[in-house]
Amino acid sequence: RLAFAQMGRRMIYSRLLANIWLHYWGTFVHKLWVASFLLRICGRLLLRAVLHDCSKCFPSEAQGFIRVIHRLTHSTYGSEEYRACLRSIKPSVTLHYQRNRHHPEHFPRGVKDMNLIDMTEMWCDWRAAVKRHDDGDIKKSIIHNTGRFQLGDVLPEIFRNEVMK
Repeated sequence: RLAFAQMGRRMIYSRLLANIWLHYWGTFVHKLWVASFLLRICGRLLLRAVLHDCSKCFPSEAQGFIRVIHRLTHSTYGSEEYRACLRSIKPSVTLHYQRNRHHPEHFPRGVKDMNLIDMTEMWCDWRAAVKRHDDGDIKKSIIHNTGRFQLGDVLPEIFRNEVMK
């Protein structure tokens, strides 16, 4: 009877050790998967960082933007003056949107067709674009673009949280 009880305790301890091992091993493997996915995203973002807006250097786009760059810089993002500048170089702007996935205009359904990498590049583009305007304000851009691109409720909140970090 005593041997049977000791054997039962050994099985309990053995199971406990197995559970401890499974917990730590499972956590380690999970961390490796998370790291793998994060590093893939980092690689894709790095490529986007290097290639961002390179098409604006192509003559077909550059010729339009060169004509209005001074007026764009001194205009308020989203204003009638800003929109008029873009309308005046519509062929360049259209080509730019067609060539660059970080613009919602690139896709038939706008932001609904974008992936996480597109969205991240778009956000970084917005952050950088406000620096080009005399009165640039990322909070105002979020408000404007929420309506312009029908962002809903969640995404603008995430953007505002990022501004506040």
